[in-house]
Amino acid sequence: METKQQDSIQEMKNVEEVSSVLESSVSMDEFVVQSQKGYNTFELNELINLFKELLQNNDLELIKGDVELIKQSFYRKLNADVEVQKKNFVEQGGDLEKFVVKKDDSETIFKEVYADYKKKRAAQQESKNKILEDNYSLKAELLEKLKTLIASSEDIEKILQEFKTLQQEWKNIGQVPPAKTNEVWKEYNYLQEQFYDLMKINKELREYDFKKNLEQKTALCVAAEALNGEEDVVSASQKLQKLHDEWKNIGPVEKDLREEIWMRFKDASTVINKKHQAFFDEKKKKEEEYISQKIAICEQVEVINTEMPSTYKLWEEATVRVVELQQEWKTIPFSKKKRVELYERFRSACDQFFNSKAEFFKEQKKQNSQNLELKKQLCEQAEALKESKDWVETGNKLVQLQAEWKKVGSVQRRQSDAVWKRFQAACDYFFQEREKALGDKKKEESENLQLKKDLIEKVKNFVLGENREENLATLKAFEQEFNKIGFVAFKQKDKVLNEFRTAINVHYDALHFEAKKRKMNKYKDNLSNKSESALTSERRFLVRQYNELKGEVKTYENNLGFLSSSSKKADKLILEMQRNIEKLKSQLAELEEKINLIDSKE
Repeated sequence: METKQQDSIQEMKNVEEVSSVLESSVSMDEFVVQSQKGYNTFELNELINLFKELLQNNDLELIKGDVELIKQSFYRKLNADVEVQKKNFVEQGGDLEKFVVKKDDSETIFKEVYADYKKKRAAQQESKNKILEDNYSLKAELLEKLKTLIASSEDIEKILQEFKTLQQEWKNIGQVPPAKTNEVWKEYNYLQEQFYDLMKINKELREYDFKKNLEQKTALCVAAEALNGEEDVVSASQKLQKLHDEWKNIGPVEKDLREEIWMRFKDASTVINKKHQAFFDEKKKKEEEYISQKIAICEQVEVINTEMPSTYKLWEEATVRVVELQQEWKTIPFSKKKRVELYERFRSACDQFFNSKAEFFKEQKKQNSQNLELKKQLCEQAEALKESKDWVETGNKLVQLQAEWKKVGSVQRRQSDAVWKRFQAACDYFFQEREKALGDKKKEESENLQLKKDLIEKVKNFVLGENREENLATLKAFEQEFNKIGFVAFKQKDKVLNEFRTAINVHYDALHFEAKKRKMNKYKDNLSNKSESALTSERRFLVRQYNELKGEVKTYENNLGFLSSSSKKADKLILEMQRNIEKLKSQLAELEEKINLIDSKE
């Protein structure tokens, strides 16, 4: 009898071992099922309707995960709507400190539905707890009946029948409070063992009962092994839990088979439990990835905040990028770990950006107003000068006012055109009047234009001779002759200058081509004698030269944009600057060719 009791106790320990693993994973199963559902795409009213539909469920415990997800999605959507209100308010010129959230009745309705849910769930949970306690009382009464039956001296057939009846009643009673489950089951299993051992049921009956129990436990083993083929590991784990509940209600098998049948059931359970654990390990890994992705988004917004754009265009580009990051944030699945911390960090970074943007636009608006006043003053000065007949002095003053106009910053777009047209009208009036008064100058400019066109044709028809120095001298003479010719009409100035430059550059390019080709071939031959380190140093030197020359070209081009033709000296300066730019660009091309030669060697 003592040996049988020890075997029974060992079996109970084995069952407890697997059962405890399964029971500990129930809450995680619920979390997975719930987290697989997303409500982020629903609107506020749709979320409320979904919430109401869920409340029709008979068991509110089953929907608690979905309720929490709906609640999170609802307030995330509500907060996002508030952020949009803020953004529109600021972009329309509003002061962020005066922003007031528009009342949304959906939040009040949602709170009422949520309060109803909590009330019903509390009542339902209280009812469930009462049922569990009632079941515990019933099973405690059955245990006492079993004890009385074991101590009875009545006919064994009658006792056996009563025992079977008690077993069936036990199966029909539902679950008991989780904290008392193992305690009740241990005592029930122990009393069953006592019944079989102490009542000394005849061998045939005992073997028959063992056989039936073995058949049932074998069937449970087959069912547990079949769960390995299920793709849904969460569902498989839940089904395994039910199989373990059935196992507890089946009596013992023959002593020699007890360990074997238990190990088969345990091994099948271990396979499912490992897959179940692996599922959650992968889930945890993905959550860590989601956390990393969200941290990266936070860092990108924080970097944008440190750069602080300085122009309207840069602010708009930065705004587009921040909005894109906000949309990307929404696509990353919910992560329970660090959820509040990360969301607060991201929201803080976005708030900082939009607050800084609002402050910039506020300051810019103030600066635009100041610039508008300055430009109005320039308009008044130009209007005071436009009737003057002192063509030279007044012309210089208006040119000076135009230069000052360029230095004044921008104004708001809706006012910019009007103030510019006012200023331009005053300047145009004076210069048009001056042009009428100086009609002879047009004739002179027309004659000069024809002279320059004739010279351009002469340059185009020029044929290079054999002597390089004589060719260069002739081209220089052409340039001097062009510069000595007087003014042309302002509108024709750039065009005729470019035509001359294009025509003469054809000859300069022809003269330089052969010399450049010989020079590059010599350079290529020299590279063949250099080591790898020498080539690296040479390339670094060339790249540095290239960047310096590129900067010089940019400086020349910027300066050229500020020059206007007002004298022969100015024309000559413009022509010389264009020649320098072309010379520098030629040098850049040569440096680029040398760098490519070195790269081909490496």
